[in-house]
Amino acid sequence: YSCGVKTHRDAWCYHPSRSQLLQNMERMIRFYNHEVNRLHKDLEEPSLAQTKKYVDRNSKQIKWSDHVYKSASGGDRFHLNQQSIAISSYRPFVKQWVYMDRVFCDVVGHIPQVFPLDPSAPGGTRENTVIGIGGRPDFGIWTTFITDCVPCIDILYGGQFFPRYLYDPKTLERREAITDQALAHFRDSYSGGRSITKQQIFFYIYGILNSGDYRRRFDANLKKELARIPVVTSFADFKVFSQAGKALADLHLDYEKDASALRSYACNELGVKVVEKEKFREKKASDPESYWRVTKMKWSDRDKELSQIVYNPFITIENIPSEVMAYEVSGRPALQWVVDYQKVKVDKASGITKDPNAYGNEQGHPEYLLDLVLAVIAVSVKTQRLIRALPKLTIKSHTHVAGLPRDLSRVS
Repeated sequence: YSCGVKTHRDAWCYHPSRSQLLQNMERMIRFYNHEVNRLHKDLEEPSLAQTKKYVDRNSKQIKWSDHVYKSASGGDRFHLNQQSIAISSYRPFVKQWVYMDRVFCDVVGHIPQVFPLDPSAPGGTRENTVIGIGGRPDFGIWTTFITDCVPCIDILYGGQFFPRYLYDPKTLERREAITDQALAHFRDSYSGGRSITKQQIFFYIYGILNSGDYRRRFDANLKKELARIPVVTSFADFKVFSQAGKALADLHLDYEKDASALRSYACNELGVKVVEKEKFREKKASDPESYWRVTKMKWSDRDKELSQIVYNPFITIENIPSEVMAYEVSGRPALQWVVDYQKVKVDKASGITKDPNAYGNEQGHPEYLLDLVLAVIAVSVKTQRLIRALPKLTIKSHTHVAGLPRDLSRVS
């Protein structure tokens, strides 16, 4: 398993716009190379301390760290690698492009074996899915989330991510992360269990981790150690948890692909209203990027129930059910992550502007952020209903599942 990517320079290495990310990184790498050339022209075999003292630390041009200082001290030069670009889960339900390499990202962990870079793939990496767990024990927070793109380390407070597949670093041959030994154990645990597959085990894990009964029962353990996965008593319950885990995963992974259906559910089933000001409707056709553009979403000042979002000057989202705010990831409602992070922001140190509208605009989808809000509203309600429908957790005693990812193999 692996932690998420820690860049130490998110302003430079992450961006909603793929093209802007490349420009930012090219500018920083060019400045880095300039400083390395200056350094080694004036000093022979400079020490790390000399390097730190000598180089220009202009935050508008570069973000230094010990990792990068060491490369500069050694005289390493680099060039922009366009194949190092991939889509990342920057925060829950907030995607950005990331420049992922071992030079300008301080920590990548085992992510290159989980999500090998592949410029021919739409998201820039080979296919995979990871279940993340993490939290803030000091705040009593424990959480789980699933993603099919490169996770940022901060998405789950520095949590760990357990993959569906692992890739050989040399051949890129893919294999199951769940071993034959683990599969045999689950099959042997139940009468009729010979039909169990590794895919069912993977989604069973996600179903268990989302169980309210599981979280309450092992609350103290989850706040101080990695999760342990129990084997439930009956085969019927195993199938229910696995099916629920699959349904939850589909919601949490496919919210962009299924945006149209989720938007319909939010508006037609939940009664959410998208109110557009009539006098600005012509702008929708003549200048759609401006019409759908978000600068900063906010909750309506007159709305203490958190049922209205002022999307932009032309659009308000109303009648949001209170149930939406009950679905939390990393101690914050999923919808709140979208409201808080999908906004235009200028990084003070670098001067870099991040415009979330660019992510959808580059895909030819200027309405992306509105679809995202409505999708997360629907996902939040559907998630809560699936979790409430899970059976009570009854587990076999003295069970130990070998062959699952380390620590997830243990049973409380």
